Amino acid sequence: MILNDVKIIGNLVSEPELRFTPNGTQVANLSVGINETYRVDDEQRQITTFVDVQVWGPGAQNFANLVRKGQEIFIEGSLRQDRWEDKQTGQNRSKLYLKAERWQFTQYRRPVGSDAAPSQEDAAEPKKTIGKKNK
Repeated sequence: MILNDVKIIGNLVSEPELRFTPNGTQVANLSVGINETYRVDDEQRQITTFVDVQVWGPGAQNFANLVRKGQEIFIEGSLRQDRWEDKQTGQNRSKLYLKAERWQFTQYRRPVGSDAAPSQEDAAEPKKTIGKKNK
């Protein structure tokens, strides 16, 4: 049995970076910060885990257009590993990242520059699902 399913909720650390592969495939790169609070004796502490994420295909453009730094999102996907040789040192390097398959907003966020209150529909249903499952 093989299982590679990751689900996270966190905040975007910076604006997504959109790029294109040589054959024109869209890729959005981003980092999500996940805050965890815990106690040691009577002291409350917090640790933040940063996860690199990639969104591939047509959904990458939508993702880059709709999300902003600081926004909380839910992302589901699988772990992937990039491997390469460092050109300066000749050392083998690797990096784990989350390849997003699905994502959705976890909170309503008013468009930048809008003073309007959320509509009844927005207030009643703050979660918007966007993206598609890649196979």
